[in-house]
Amino acid sequence: MRVMDDATARRIVRRHAEQVLELAGWAGFAGGDSQPIPCRRPDGHDDEFVHYTEGSFQLIVPLEQQRALVDRVARGWASRGYAVTPVTTFPDGGARVGAGDGFVEMTLGSGQAPAMVLVVVTACYRVAASP
Repeated sequence: MRVMDDATARRIVRRHAEQVLELAGWAGFAGGDSQPIPCRRPDGHDDEFVHYTEGSFQLIVPLEQQRALVDRVARGWASRGYAVTPVTTFPDGGARVGAGDGFVEMTLGSGQAPAMVLVVVTACYRVAASP
């Protein structure tokens, strides 16, 4: 299990989100943030010393452009060595794709048009300086 502080994990999530903007050729997010969340121990209780960080970011993309954007991001992720899921298309023209690198999992998908949502989640990590 990796060891890091929550600020480092949030930077990792943000860096992955910014990479999606670059791959998509998109200017920026309409909104977004990330937060550390305690991982669950086998007994079902939160582990205050082991967290994962989850970020959610919104893009405003016209529905007719969403499939092409998802395809660009999927190709970009694949070229960077991520394990990429097949693109899922929706009847309204929207689409979704996911990718991961063993520590970070990402999903980019259509929301309520014209919104798209990017979710970036780290695996659990031990919080630095915890016992």
